[in-house]
Order: sequence, then structure tokens, then C-alpha cells
Amino acid sequence: INVSGTQVGATPNNTATAGSVTDSFSGITTFKGSSTGGSTFYPSSAGGQSFTGEGTGNKLNLSFMNSTSPVTVDTSTVPETVSIGADSDDVSGITSFVGSSTGNTTFVAGNPNGLSFTAEETGNELDLAPATSAVSIDASTDTASAVGSGSDTFSGISTFIGSSKGSSTFTAGSSNETFDGGGSNNTLDLSHLSSPTVNVTGEPPDSEIGRAHV
Repeated sequence: INVSGTQVGATPNNTATAGSVTDSFSGITTFKGSSTGGSTFYPSSAGGQSFTGEGTGNKLNLSFMNSTSPVTVDTSTVPETVSIGADSDDVSGITSFVGSSTGNTTFVAGNPNGLSFTAEETGNELDLAPATSAVSIDASTDTASAVGSGSDTFSGISTFIGSSKGSSTFTAGSSNETFDGGGSNNTLDLSHLSSPTVNVTGEPPDSEIGRAHV
């Protein structure tokens, strides 16, 4: 279902395709996917829309919005929301999210539970502050997990915020990353890296460490 304002592959704007069948529409703001799942929604940046995935394997793809403003995808609320400035859409039944093609997408999640977050370009963030238990964010394997919960996967993200409840564990990857504990009793695991330098003096060395910037 494409309402992005531009053509997506062979799918024109304001159309819905299923196999070789294409329907066009106008004046519709509420969209419900196939009962068998596997639906992909391409929203616009105008807001005021609602997307409901049914079954499993549903995706919300924001990469064709061409928004120059930061985008926030919040899966911790009911309903879940996608916000660009003051404009927002409601979403539900979706487990896979693709960020804006211009970057600057923040993905907010509660306890990890089988979601997938794919960011594009730079300036992207994964915020697990709403999680109600300790979380582990592993930038070396692109996974986030929590005790007694499932796990999420991510890619293209360089800034990570742990649970506001604290006791978050961060494992650094091979790129420049920023980790914010969010609470207390947090751990940064660099055991898999070769000769890392950790600076907590407040004065950056040759490369800035900042608030656990690796």
C-alpha cells in the first residue's frame, strides 16, 4: 500500500498492489493489510493516517517519504506512532520498520519482542528507555534483548539509549557509536575489541569518547 507521495518501484502513489492486481484510491486515511500478513505500507509525511497489519511479517517503510525533518517511530505506545514534527500516524500489527532515506530516524521500543529496525543514512538512534527490565544492546551483532523477553534486530544505527530502569549492558561494535545508559548500574562491554581506550575523565583524547562514545 503506497501513499508516500511518490512511485515505489512499479507501484504508483495512492495504489495498493497484490500480485498482478493494482487498485487505486483517494481520500482514504485508514489502511488494513492482508489477513494472511506480509503487507508493506509506505506512508507519507503528512500524518493523520492509520496502518494496521494483520497476520505476521508486516512492514512499515518510511524510506520514500523524502522528509528532511527527524522521524520518530515509537513502538512502546498503544497505538504505536510514527511522528514527523507535529504530524503523526498510528500503526499496529507491524514488526519490521525501515527509517527515512535521509536518516535522523529514532526508533523507540519497550522490552525487545521480535521487532526489526532498519535505518538509512546517518544520525539514527535506538531508544529502549521505555523498557521495564534490564536490556542488552549488542552493536557487534545488531541485536537487543531483555531478560524474560525476546530480542529485536537493527541495522544502520549508531546511537543507543538503555532502559530507564537501569542495568543496561552495551556491547560495542566496529563503528563509531554512542551509548547512553539511561539509568544506573550500566555496563559497557569492550572485551571483544583489541586494545580499546576508555576515557571517563571528561576531557576527550585524540578521538572523542563523550558519554561512552566508542
